[in-house]
Amino acid sequence: MLESPAAKPVLPANWATSSDPLVFAHRGGPGENKVENSLTAFKAALAKPISAIETDIRVTSDGVPVVLHDPSFIRVSDEIRPLITMSWKDAKAITLKDGSHPMRLDEVLEEFPDMVFNLDAKSPQAVEPLINTILAAKAEKRVCLATFSHRRMQQMRKLTGGEVATSLSAPEVVKLLAWSYATKHPLGIDPLKLRQKVLGKSTVAAVAAQVPDVFHGIFPVTTSRVAKNAEALGLSMQVWTVNSSEQLEKVGKAIRNHSGDGVISDFPRRAYHYLTQQQ
Repeated sequence: MLESPAAKPVLPANWATSSDPLVFAHRGGPGENKVENSLTAFKAALAKPISAIETDIRVTSDGVPVVLHDPSFIRVSDEIRPLITMSWKDAKAITLKDGSHPMRLDEVLEEFPDMVFNLDAKSPQAVEPLINTILAAKAEKRVCLATFSHRRMQQMRKLTGGEVATSLSAPEVVKLLAWSYATKHPLGIDPLKLRQKVLGKSTVAAVAAQVPDVFHGIFPVTTSRVAKNAEALGLSMQVWTVNSSEQLEKVGKAIRNHSGDGVISDFPRRAYHYLTQQQ
């Protein structure tokens, strides 16, 4: 059994300058014997060497933001109805496979007041309830907002006035990779001008580039070139979803060679081992 320290959350504002590799418990770390995005998984994550919990937000028919990745609970319970068709009263009565029940976002932020969360808005309907909940909980500093959708990302940045950290949207990641693979390097350019040139003025709150190890199965991402450009943009580069020993060995080596800052994994304890112990 791998020995490791308990959680040491790192605020999003400090991700890019962290001296230690970042480990995100993807959906709470379900690979280590827990149901994803559950109270059980999140509590178990506290005993693991994580910097933050990555999770997902969808909403009920009455606008309550709930921790859930898929449109329905079918993978984690016997319930097949989409969450968006259910009221919170009905959703909270569902029993997950570990015996726990679905969680509202406000409950999560209250239950884990010292934990940092990377919150992925999985639907357009989730955006405003998600932002309203973060602001009401005064959790702005310990949250990073994420989504593949550029439109959704722009909406979240506008609603928060740039006061809540975000990762890059998928189109912004493409720009980062395209710029990195271009003939001319942006290194040496004033960072503010570089951010505006590559990512635009709307990314003032962006603190992270959350990327796959290989983009579309063709372009390697965990390279010194991409990492240096992310660093020049003031971004922490985090690789998802890194689970197998082979993947962790490869990405861990790249991160130790300064070609990235951390990983998002279903196996956070194993990820920590490969990032810090494996030679």
